[in-house]
Amino acid sequence: MANKKNGKKAPKKAHPFWARLWSGFRYWLQTLWSNGACLLARGKPWWASLPVVILSIIIAIIPTAVAMGNVSASSFITGQDLGLVAPTAAFVRDMEEKGILLSIDKDGILSDENDSWEKAYGANDLGAYYHTVVREVPKLPVETDSSSSQVIGSKPELVEETIVDFAVYYDYDGLYPSVTDFYEFVVTDENSKDPNGEDAYSVNSLFLDSDGFILTIMPNLVDSDGQKAETSIRYYWDSEEFKGKTLVSLLTPTFEGEAPLPDSYEYREASRQAWGRFLDLAYASTKWNAGWTNVGIIAAIVTGTIFIMGLIVFLATRGKNNPYRPLNFWDAQQAVYFESFTCAVIAMILGFVFGGSNYVMGMTIFMMVLAVRVIYTIFKTMRGPIAQG
Repeated sequence: MANKKNGKKAPKKAHPFWARLWSGFRYWLQTLWSNGACLLARGKPWWASLPVVILSIIIAIIPTAVAMGNVSASSFITGQDLGLVAPTAAFVRDMEEKGILLSIDKDGILSDENDSWEKAYGANDLGAYYHTVVREVPKLPVETDSSSSQVIGSKPELVEETIVDFAVYYDYDGLYPSVTDFYEFVVTDENSKDPNGEDAYSVNSLFLDSDGFILTIMPNLVDSDGQKAETSIRYYWDSEEFKGKTLVSLLTPTFEGEAPLPDSYEYREASRQAWGRFLDLAYASTKWNAGWTNVGIIAAIVTGTIFIMGLIVFLATRGKNNPYRPLNFWDAQQAVYFESFTCAVIAMILGFVFGGSNYVMGMTIFMMVLAVRVIYTIFKTMRGPIAQG
């Protein structure tokens, strides 16, 4: 009434919804750094922390999702040269010259209706294509005296040898249930035979089957640490860009104008890019299936970590003289839900900085940072109420 008499209008009060929203936002800002504010979540609605924890989980798994999305199945060809560029280009030219028409139908099945592969390579061991190179290999002379078998000379001599550096196998008769069984028979079976006569199979190889293929690099070799250096990846013919096309057409490089000579740098680079694109397309379905699976696993681990930390806070505040003893189980969970957001942001940033292609780095950092914050909260609660400032 006084305002009316003085001719002044009463100040407008904020709508209750916006007032609550602003109050909630300010509280959330406090929880970013204040553990005490997180513990006061018991005075908030039961659902208030749910959007925060859901967002925290999403943020924590972003490095994993990005790392999985950046997985490249063509690095064998497009990255460091592992001895595949020249042999794979020669393989495609040989198929073209011999009229081999391996085609992929609308169902993503590879077939050879004219038996062209068997006609071209059936006489070879296991019906395979072998790419050979001539290399100079140092060998000791085998000269001995008349009374001893000891080698007299010790200076190695360079001897030219023809070796197989790349092999392609095709199960054209359908003898094996899957390309994996075919691969294991040739490479890992105790009776497997290396094309160069080695005890262990050690040739870069491509294994073709009706429903997919395997590319294996350095099989059964070990690195300097004694670890197996082999890399094998399973691919499928299910890409839409494969259907109705032949293997030769997919892998033959294209040029504007006259094609360069096969031994030229330009031809090798074009072949490298054609193979790289082919491998990426063939791995796409596996990549995304594996990616979503790993993201789901990481999300479950992050969720479980948050839940366990909430349980730890609840148990740690059960002390008779603990000022936060009134916290029930859900209150403790909400407190950790709010604490998880800052930890998720830190984990995302550090995951990108230090993780690289390591898709579990973000998750690991999140677990460590959240554990540190929860432990700090627990120790502080045992000393009395925490200041929110």
